[in-house]
Amino acid sequence: MSRAHVSGLALLLLMSCAEGESPRKLIPVIRNDAFRNNTAITLLRSEGQPLNDHGLIQDSRGTWHLFAIASKTDGGFSLGNSLESGLAHATAPSIPAEMERHQDVLIAKEFDSCSVWAPHAIEHQETVYLFFTDAQICENAAAHVFKMKLATASPDNLFDWTLVGTVFEDIGFTRDPFLLRDEAKGLWRIYYNRKIEPDVPGGMTAVSFKTSTDLIHWSEETFNIMDDIPDTQIFAGAAESPQVIYNAGYYYLFFTHPAMPATADTYTETAVYRSQDPTSFGSFMDRIATVWTHAPEILRLGNDWFITHTGDPGTIPGGVPGFRVPGVEMAPLDWIPDPR
Repeated sequence: MSRAHVSGLALLLLMSCAEGESPRKLIPVIRNDAFRNNTAITLLRSEGQPLNDHGLIQDSRGTWHLFAIASKTDGGFSLGNSLESGLAHATAPSIPAEMERHQDVLIAKEFDSCSVWAPHAIEHQETVYLFFTDAQICENAAAHVFKMKLATASPDNLFDWTLVGTVFEDIGFTRDPFLLRDEAKGLWRIYYNRKIEPDVPGGMTAVSFKTSTDLIHWSEETFNIMDDIPDTQIFAGAAESPQVIYNAGYYYLFFTHPAMPATADTYTETAVYRSQDPTSFGSFMDRIATVWTHAPEILRLGNDWFITHTGDPGTIPGGVPGFRVPGVEMAPLDWIPDPR
């Protein structure tokens, strides 16, 4: 079993289009609309603790590890911005299946952070790199400067982490990292969301990226793969949790496009775009599909594809009381031919 992060590297799906195979335009569809029809498989139950953005990775023994934002809350507003908050950690020998919960890791106050958001882990050259957002909300949200941080671990032991520190900062509530390797160019891209007009009411949000050859030092220049995502009254930008996935000759950009007030629909609207260039996905209006899930991870396990779902708009000011996602869920993801 590969130890590569299945979501982050998509099993290096740059190689998944078999030699000689013609590119095929596809549309992703969540089988049976599982998250809205309550037919998904639960990976980790919330047990009264709101869970949110998450990542999955296998260790050197093939065991699956789930890391997810774990908010400390008394039932009121919480976005995982407490110094006591960290990452929920759970394991299972295979997925999809319910996972065993362990002690939380990367507690904010223990890792020189204000918060621990949106974990994303990959394995490279016998080291696991876990990137996360330090949202800085408990210090000065008005500054709009979120920090992208990195912790590392041995692929034999994903219970013990070492903080590397901040790898870059950016204005505009920079958050939600996702990494993809470009073997042809010998570099990594880290995709993330940011408001490109953080001080302008109704300002646009972008999905952006930086590049690196060593996962530690990132380009000063920031590139946008889409820069006209309209405002939806979410304070930290109108896009969340970008993923760039390769399948059958095309790259697919997924990002959640939440809106206020937070409802079961507005919180789970995830937009999908398609391009043959992983650095450009056109305009917001070029959407090819919508899948109803929040902060998804997209995985390919053998020949089967899966997608996850989590989040809890009931913890957001203006959210719908009583609406709760039971934790982190997973469902099959089908790819159908695009008839257009």
